[in-house]
Amino acid sequence: MRQPADFTSITISDATAADAASILALQKRAFLQEAQKYGDDYNITPITEKLPQMLDVFKSHRFVKAMTGPFLIGSARANLVGGTCLIGRVIVEPIFQGRGYGRMVLDAIEARFPEALRYELFTGKKSPENIRFYGKAGYSIIGEFVNADGFVMVTMEKRSG
Repeated sequence: MRQPADFTSITISDATAADAASILALQKRAFLQEAQKYGDDYNITPITEKLPQMLDVFKSHRFVKAMTGPFLIGSARANLVGGTCLIGRVIVEPIFQGRGYGRMVLDAIEARFPEALRYELFTGKKSPENIRFYGKAGYSIIGEFVNADGFVMVTMEKRSG
Protein backbone atom coordinates (compact mmCIF):
# COMPACT_ATOMS: atom_id res chain seq x y z
CA MET A 1 0.00 0.00 0.00
CA ARG A 2 1.32 3.42 -0.96
CA GLN A 3 1.90 5.93 1.85
CA PRO A 4 0.04 9.24 1.59
CA ALA A 5 2.13 12.35 1.00
CA ASP A 6 3.29 14.16 4.13
CA PHE A 7 1.98 17.67 3.50
CA THR A 8 3.43 18.94 6.77
CA SER A 9 7.03 18.54 5.60
CA ILE A 10 7.93 21.44 3.33
CA THR A 11 11.34 22.05 1.81
CA ILE A 12 12.30 25.27 0.09
CA SER A 13 15.22 25.39 -2.29
CA ASP A 14 16.48 27.21 -5.36
CA ALA A 15 14.54 26.41 -8.50
CA THR A 16 16.23 25.86 -11.84
CA ALA A 17 15.09 26.14 -15.43
CA ALA A 18 14.19 22.44 -15.21
CA ASP A 19 11.42 23.50 -12.79
CA ALA A 20 10.02 26.17 -15.12
CA ALA A 21 7.15 24.14 -16.59
CA SER A 22 5.92 23.06 -13.15
CA ILE A 23 6.21 26.59 -11.77
CA LEU A 24 4.35 27.99 -14.77
CA ALA A 25 1.50 25.51 -14.31
CA LEU A 26 1.27 26.39 -10.60
CA GLN A 27 1.37 30.10 -11.42
CA LYS A 28 -1.60 29.75 -13.76
CA ARG A 29 -3.62 27.89 -11.11
CA ALA A 30 -2.71 30.39 -8.40
CA PHE A 31 -3.61 33.43 -10.48
CA LEU A 32 -7.06 32.14 -11.47
CA GLN A 33 -8.34 33.56 -8.17
CA GLU A 34 -6.86 36.95 -8.98
CA ALA A 35 -8.46 36.93 -12.42
CA GLN A 36 -11.85 36.33 -10.81
CA LYS A 37 -11.43 39.45 -8.66
CA TYR A 38 -10.97 41.49 -11.81
CA GLY A 39 -14.18 40.54 -13.57
CA ASP A 40 -13.11 37.08 -14.69
CA ASP A 41 -10.44 38.58 -16.94
CA TYR A 42 -8.15 35.63 -17.61
CA ASN A 43 -6.03 37.62 -20.03
CA ILE A 44 -3.56 38.66 -17.33
CA THR A 45 0.17 38.19 -17.74
CA PRO A 46 0.65 35.51 -15.04
CA ILE A 47 -1.95 33.36 -16.81
CA THR A 48 -0.91 34.10 -20.40
CA GLU A 49 2.85 33.78 -19.81
CA LYS A 50 4.38 31.03 -21.95
CA LEU A 51 7.24 28.68 -21.12
CA PRO A 52 9.81 30.42 -23.36
CA GLN A 53 9.05 33.71 -21.58
CA MET A 54 9.53 32.12 -18.17
CA LEU A 55 12.76 30.48 -19.29
CA ASP A 56 14.02 33.94 -20.26
CA VAL A 57 13.16 35.20 -16.78
CA PHE A 58 15.27 32.39 -15.28
CA LYS A 59 18.29 34.02 -16.95
CA SER A 60 17.95 37.22 -14.90
CA HIS A 61 16.06 36.18 -11.75
CA ARG A 62 16.46 33.76 -8.90
CA PHE A 63 13.55 31.44 -8.21
CA VAL A 64 12.70 29.44 -5.12
CA LYS A 65 10.36 26.49 -4.94
CA ALA A 66 8.46 24.96 -2.04
CA MET A 67 8.03 21.21 -2.20
CA THR A 68 6.20 18.66 -0.13
CA GLY A 69 7.55 15.32 -1.22
CA PRO A 70 7.43 15.34 -5.02
CA PHE A 71 4.76 18.07 -5.17
CA LEU A 72 5.48 21.71 -5.99
CA ILE A 73 3.27 23.88 -3.78
CA GLY A 74 4.89 27.31 -3.94
CA SER A 75 7.36 29.57 -5.70
CA ALA A 76 8.65 33.13 -6.02
CA ARG A 77 11.10 34.99 -8.21
CA ALA A 78 13.28 38.05 -7.65
CA ASN A 79 16.20 40.01 -8.97
CA LEU A 80 18.40 42.78 -7.59
CA VAL A 81 18.38 46.19 -9.25
CA GLY A 82 20.69 48.64 -7.55
CA GLY A 83 20.02 48.05 -3.86
CA THR A 84 16.43 46.93 -4.39
CA CYS A 85 15.29 43.32 -4.50
CA LEU A 86 12.30 43.20 -6.84
CA ILE A 87 10.09 40.27 -5.86
CA GLY A 88 7.46 38.83 -8.12
CA ARG A 89 4.90 36.08 -8.39
CA VAL A 90 4.82 34.79 -4.83
CA ILE A 91 2.51 31.84 -5.43
CA VAL A 92 1.09 28.95 -3.43
CA GLU A 93 -1.06 26.09 -4.65
CA PRO A 94 -4.63 27.25 -3.92
CA ILE A 95 -5.51 24.31 -1.65
CA PHE A 96 -2.43 25.11 0.49
CA GLN A 97 -3.06 28.83 0.88
CA GLY A 98 -3.60 30.25 4.35
CA ARG A 99 -1.26 27.76 6.06
CA GLY A 100 1.90 29.88 6.24
CA TYR A 101 3.59 28.48 3.14
CA GLY A 102 3.40 31.81 1.31
CA ARG A 103 5.31 33.44 4.15
CA MET A 104 7.92 30.69 3.98
CA VAL A 105 8.35 31.28 0.25
CA LEU A 106 8.53 35.06 0.71
CA ASP A 107 11.10 34.75 3.50
CA ALA A 108 13.15 32.34 1.39
CA ILE A 109 13.32 34.63 -1.63
CA GLU A 110 14.23 37.60 0.57
CA ALA A 111 17.01 35.52 2.17
CA ARG A 112 18.58 34.98 -1.27
CA PHE A 113 19.31 38.73 -1.39
CA PRO A 114 20.95 39.68 1.95
CA GLU A 115 22.71 42.60 0.26
CA ALA A 116 19.40 44.31 -0.59
CA LEU A 117 18.72 47.63 1.08
CA ARG A 118 15.01 47.23 0.44
CA TYR A 119 12.53 44.73 -0.96
CA GLU A 120 9.77 45.76 -3.34
CA LEU A 121 6.76 43.99 -4.83
CA PHE A 122 3.32 44.76 -6.12
CA THR A 123 -0.13 43.26 -5.91
CA GLY A 124 -3.61 44.10 -7.11
CA LYS A 125 -5.44 46.90 -5.34
CA LYS A 126 -8.54 44.66 -5.36
CA SER A 127 -6.65 42.00 -3.39
CA PRO A 128 -6.99 43.05 0.26
CA GLU A 129 -5.94 39.60 1.48
CA ASN A 130 -2.66 39.91 -0.43
CA ILE A 131 -2.12 43.43 0.89
CA ARG A 132 -2.72 42.15 4.46
CA PHE A 133 -0.40 39.18 3.86
CA TYR A 134 2.46 41.42 2.72
CA GLY A 135 1.69 43.93 5.48
CA LYS A 136 2.13 41.21 8.11
CA ALA A 137 5.50 40.42 6.50
CA GLY A 138 6.63 44.03 7.03
CA TYR A 139 5.68 45.60 3.70
CA SER A 140 4.01 49.02 3.40
CA ILE A 141 2.19 50.55 0.46
CA ILE A 142 4.29 53.23 -1.21
CA GLY A 143 2.32 53.90 -4.38
CA GLU A 144 -0.09 52.80 -7.08
CA PHE A 145 0.17 52.27 -10.82
CA VAL A 146 -1.83 50.80 -13.68
CA ASN A 147 -0.14 47.69 -15.07
CA ALA A 148 0.12 46.57 -18.70
CA ASP A 149 -3.11 44.58 -18.26
CA GLY A 150 -4.96 47.77 -17.24
CA PHE A 151 -5.40 46.98 -13.55
CA VAL A 152 -4.58 49.21 -10.58
CA MET A 153 -1.72 47.75 -8.57
CA VAL A 154 -0.18 48.82 -5.28
CA THR A 155 3.58 48.91 -4.86
CA MET A 156 4.80 47.77 -1.46
CA GLU A 157 8.22 47.94 0.13
CA LYS A 158 10.09 46.62 3.12
CA ARG A 159 13.34 48.12 4.31
CA SER A 160 16.18 45.73 5.02
CA GLY A 161 17.22 45.23 8.62
